[in-house]
Amino acid sequence: LGFLLLTSLQVVLCQVSVPSRKNGFVLCGDRSSSVTIEVFCDLLCPDCQAVWPNLDRLVRCGVKDVNVIFNGFPLPYHRNSMLIQTAMRAFASHRAGVSGDMAYCIRQMYVHQSQFKAAADDLSVSKVNEMAREFFFKECGLDMRADFSNSTLYVEHEIKAVSDFKLSASRGIDATPSVMVNGIFAPSFPGFTFDQWLAAIVNLQHGMSIPPDSVPAAHFPVPHCPQ
Repeated sequence: LGFLLLTSLQVVLCQVSVPSRKNGFVLCGDRSSSVTIEVFCDLLCPDCQAVWPNLDRLVRCGVKDVNVIFNGFPLPYHRNSMLIQTAMRAFASHRAGVSGDMAYCIRQMYVHQSQFKAAADDLSVSKVNEMAREFFFKECGLDMRADFSNSTLYVEHEIKAVSDFKLSASRGIDATPSVMVNGIFAPSFPGFTFDQWLAAIVNLQHGMSIPPDSVPAAHFPVPHCPQ
């Protein structure tokens, strides 16, 4: 019976349709902003962890007329990534409308990433889910026992996590971290320093185009953002 249930679940997940609209987590701004930065990250990717502080500072700075969207892209070779993205989807079902909560929880996930990376080869799925539930309660302030204990509800979150992966893949994303700026893939942008991010943004806001593989210098005054 367990094998049949697992097989049925895999069939359902394989049949998930690509969403009709972008469904990432809005961390600041809105979709009418003049500059939209879409970040494609795996919550258990060490490279994403390395670049996130500059992006997080950009979110916290609240630069005017900038929309930052986080798209989960759980890489198949990170064993627990889909489980963690599913947990993030469960969290988002309660808090997606509160951009500050989403940004804070993503920040905390990268801060504590090692506890899930270390467990990759040794713990069962149920144990990783238990760790995830405890993490979201302790670090993000949300009790999600119902989301994990109700199998129907959990599968709904899992389907959304798979959809996140399929949506990103359908747009040509194949690695993390990846960035699109105003809909254009920008391969050099993930490695930007914070000052380079600000330079790129103000240049775009003043009508300058930026080659997607370049490192910009600011041609206009940049806003002051405290650490």
